[in-house]
Amino acid sequence: LSLLSLVLLSTSILGSPLGDYEKELKKEGLNVGKIHKLLIEESKEVEEEFGSKDVQTQLSKLRAHYAASCPANETVRDVQTELEINGDLTKDLFEGDIVLTPKQWKLALDRDPENPMQRRQALSQAIQLWKPMGAPVIPYTFEYGFPNDQKHIIYESLKFWEQRTCIKFRPASPADRAV
Repeated sequence: LSLLSLVLLSTSILGSPLGDYEKELKKEGLNVGKIHKLLIEESKEVEEEFGSKDVQTQLSKLRAHYAASCPANETVRDVQTELEINGDLTKDLFEGDIVLTPKQWKLALDRDPENPMQRRQALSQAIQLWKPMGAPVIPYTFEYGFPNDQKHIIYESLKFWEQRTCIKFRPASPADRAV
């Protein structure tokens, strides 16, 4: 598990690195212009939700804790966020990190654009990653040998996301597959 953080992007959608995927969406009868508009709205929602000074301060503290946990003889690497790694691709992902199928885009586009909760609820029916849906609980585990004195950084990061999303985390059990 690496340190979780979020970097907000405030770029407009000029083009799409998902050219072939856009062709598939058009073939399915979806309005790509409407999808891009929805992505811009989603970006604004994410920025409003995570762009506050308080959230940015907490993210900075988490990064500082991570840096402080590295022994003096280790190089502290700058941890890239998922959004930074995805680069230009991010602007074509729902909520910055989700690739939707054409069916899922139809659900997203058929909902009231003024009601983001309705849109998210509709998508939660189509995006089944963790059970139970509506209150996803994600199992996690530490690799054998992960330093105990660094686990608090992960716990702080998990708590950060639990406080801001509907997602909850729990230690993995033997019943969990391939965590």
